[in-house]
Amino acid sequence: MTKKKAPSLLDVAGAVTGTLVAVGTIVMSIFPFAVPALVLIVVAAIPLLILPLALALVIALFAAPVVLVRRLVGRVSRSRFERGEPEVRDRDAMIHRPHVRPS
Repeated sequence: MTKKKAPSLLDVAGAVTGTLVAVGTIVMSIFPFAVPALVLIVVAAIPLLILPLALALVIALFAAPVVLVRRLVGRVSRSRFERGEPEVRDRDAMIHRPHVRPS
């Protein structure tokens, strides 16, 4: 049984350098295809984005009125507070109901 000797630092550095040169050569030869590949990926992704964008549009159409109403209610309540009007907490006092008598 023979013992393997650990590689020297010079051997490791030579192997790493050779590997880096090989990877650099491959990257430089593939680089001209990078931009066309990115364009193809973006164009291929457009059909995949149509459904989520349409869904987001529908959700936005339903959410917009809710957000607008909440903002208007907030402005009205803030303006009442700034004028010093008391805050109404009883729902029956806000809506005219002849059958409900105040206590």
